[in-house]
Formats: sequence, structure tokens, C-alpha cells
Amino acid sequence: MSESNRFHLAEALGAPRADWLKRLAQFGKSVSAQWWMTGGAVRDILLGVNIGDLDLVTDAEISLVLPDLKTRWKEFFPEYPAPQKIIQFRKYRTAKLRFAPQIFNTQEYLDFASTRAEEYSTPGSPPVTRRGTLEEDLFRRDFSINAMAFSIDSELRGELIDRFDGEADLARKQIRVLHPKSFLDDPMRIVRAARFLSRMAFQLEPQTEQLLREAIRAGVVQNVTRERRASEMKKLRNEATAEIALHLLQDWGIASELTDESSNGD
Repeated sequence: MSESNRFHLAEALGAPRADWLKRLAQFGKSVSAQWWMTGGAVRDILLGVNIGDLDLVTDAEISLVLPDLKTRWKEFFPEYPAPQKIIQFRKYRTAKLRFAPQIFNTQEYLDFASTRAEEYSTPGSPPVTRRGTLEEDLFRRDFSINAMAFSIDSELRGELIDRFDGEADLARKQIRVLHPKSFLDDPMRIVRAARFLSRMAFQLEPQTEQLLREAIRAGVVQNVTRERRASEMKKLRNEATAEIALHLLQDWGIASELTDESSNGD
């Protein structure tokens, strides 16, 4: 690994989370499981801004490894509050650990998943998941800037895995999808695009903008359940830059299909 692909994760994460991740790597080694940090935390570390909750993926079967983690908690994490409950979502190969008191004094839950691939039978339908590689897991993400990972080892050497040029898109200040069917598979990526564009003051990559507008003209938003539309719009309205995001939806000609959902979902 070259120095250019290394990042000082311990400094970016802060002592409690960095120490916990080192211990997670030690647990992983004991059960032959590799762990990665993915999603928004990776993006925000690269941007040098405050990071939110951690999302962790493993090449092990999460429904098997997480109960083992909970059982052996005191062996690897004696200084941290023990998880109270495992919440499994077997259909999607994801799970949560619930903590009371909060772990790191900030998180009630830690999110875990097995690396997975997704397929959409129809536009806007819930995906069908299967076990996959890390690259397949990153490829199913909404945008390139959210499709990166840091490997987690006992030294937190911070190896960046960036198969889809997300770091370059951060430098270009642009939002880019990973494949032409992205907005058709999950039309709520249109709402998330508005959220990220407004929050980060980025621009849509030209082909991504074309794909977004084509998906809107195809009416794919109506394929998404009312509950999901309301949930995504609630997240948008919670942004400090929600007004800018709503103007983007209006400019794209989709605001009227979504604004009623947000008021019903509050």
C-alpha cells in the first residue's frame, strides 16, 4: 500500500472510536473476519469534517458473527458499555447492536452488514440481496463519494479502498452515480442527490444529471411506497440547507410529487 492511500484514522476518529475499531479488528482476526468502515464516515474523513455514525461491513455472515461478538464482548471491549440487544434484518443481511448507555457517548446503535450485492426486480422495488464481495457492496451505493471504504486492522493504518474514483469526485465537487440504472433502481436517490448537493455545495456530474432528469420524466418516483418517500423527505427537511434542496426538487419538476409525502410523514 502506498503512502498516498493511507490516512490517519485514529486522529480523524478520536480516541474512543479508534480504540474500539482496533479491538474490533482483533476480534475479527480471532474469527477470520475482515472489517471495513464504509459510507458517509469515509467521505467525511476525506473532507476533513465531523463524522457521524459508523457503518461497518464484514466478509463474514453477519447473522453468525454478531452474536459471537456480543457473547465475547467483555473479552475484547471490557471498557465499553455492553450491547443490550441485537436487531437482525436477515433479508438484507444487516444488523444493529443497541446500547444503553450510548457507546462513544453519542450512538445508541452500531450498524453492521455483510458485504452484499443487490438486484432490483422492478424500478423502485426493495432490492433482493445476496452475499457479495466488497467491490460489489460498494457498487450498490448511491454515489461514488459514498462508495469508498477504509480497511480496519489492529493498527488502523487507514487503507482507502476507492474502486469508483470517489475521492476524485470529492476533489471535483461533483455527485456521480455508479451506473446508468441507478435512479431507476432506487428513485429516492433523486432526493438524496438534492440533499448532498445542497449540503456540500457540489454539482451534478453531467451524465448523472441527464440520467436523473430521464428518470423523473419516466415517473419512477411513483414506484416507491408512500412511507419511503415520506421518510426520505423527512431526512431532507432536517438538513440545514433544506430550502436549497427543495428548490432543486422544484427545478427538476418533482417537488409536487414529494412535498405532500413529507407533511404526511412528520
